[in-house]
Amino acid sequence: MMRAQVEQFVYNAPDPWWTVGTGLGGAAVAAIIAVAGWIYLHRQSKSRDLLNWQRTTVAESVIEMLLLSQTRFDTIKDFDDDRKEWINQIRKLETQYHILNLSLPRESAVRNAANDLLDEHKVSFHTFTTDPKLPNARNRQQLNNTSYMRLVDLDKLHRGLRNETYKFLDIDNIS
Repeated sequence: MMRAQVEQFVYNAPDPWWTVGTGLGGAAVAAIIAVAGWIYLHRQSKSRDLLNWQRTTVAESVIEMLLLSQTRFDTIKDFDDDRKEWINQIRKLETQYHILNLSLPRESAVRNAANDLLDEHKVSFHTFTTDPKLPNARNRQQLNNTSYMRLVDLDKLHRGLRNETYKFLDIDNIS
């Protein structure tokens, strides 16, 4: 009687290939789902990390550009014959501008505002470093106004760069 029950169980058992195939198929499907999930999450975190890097770099570069711009503007009032400091300041400002450009899209209002600010400093710098022989006092006065940035509204340029950065970073405008 016992033998009959065992034989009935053995004869009614599924094919061994079917049993092995079902087990391996389930494992294969689970592995595919796991790999697909890992790839998806990796891409998501990669793009999130890139966006965070971009926002941080833009914010730090704009802050540094504003500080360097204000420092250079304050020091041109105390102009003397030592031009090494002038060259270092404009180089630092240009370096921050290039760092900012690397982290921004090609067409960006932040880039344009930073470019406007840097252009005014470059004009002032080049006016200082050139030594033209000006015949009349009017040309000398114009040269001094350009050199010392007397006709430039630096606060407006700073505000413009700051506001465009707020928009880019999606921060409410504080000023």
